[in-house]
Amino acid sequence: MAALRSHAWPGNVRELQNCLRQAVALAAGPLLKREDLRLPAPERRGVVEAAAETGDAAVLASLRRHGFDMQATARELGWDRSTVTQRLKGLGFRALVEAGGDRARAALDLAGDPQLARAVELKLREYHEHLLRSVAGFDTAEAAVAASRRRFKNLLRRLTSPA
Repeated sequence: MAALRSHAWPGNVRELQNCLRQAVALAAGPLLKREDLRLPAPERRGVVEAAAETGDAAVLASLRRHGFDMQATARELGWDRSTVTQRLKGLGFRALVEAGGDRARAALDLAGDPQLARAVELKLREYHEHLLRSVAGFDTAEAAVAASRRRFKNLLRRLTSPA
C-alpha cells in the first residue's frame, strides 16, 4: 500500500486501474508485492518529478531520447501512453502556431533532429487532420471552440497560455 500511496499517478485513476489490473494478472501468488506493481524504481522518481515540475521541456526531452516512441517515453516518465500522446498533441499544435502553420518547420523544431523530423511531421499531420474532422460538424468557429473548451478544458488552457 505504501508504494501505491507514494506514487504520483500522473495518469490519474486510469493509470492506477491499469497498474492494478496488470499486477493482478501477472502476480505469482495470491498477494500483490511491490515488484508486481511495476512502478518506477525509487531512484527514477527524480525523472517523474522533474517531468511534473518542468512540464513540456522534460516531456519533449524524453520524447527526443526515445525517438518519439510514445510507449518508451511513457515508461520513462511513469505515465500512461495516452497522457504522453496528449502532451505531444499540445506541443505539436503550439509548434504549428509558432511556425505559422508550416508543418515541416514545426516538426523539425519539435524533433530537434532532422532524422526524427519526418516521423514527427507524420504525427502532426495525423493530429491536424483529426482536429479538422472534429470541428467539421460545427457551423461556426466559435461553436467549435466552445465545444472543444468543454471537452479539452485543461489542454486548451495550456495551449492558450504563454509558455
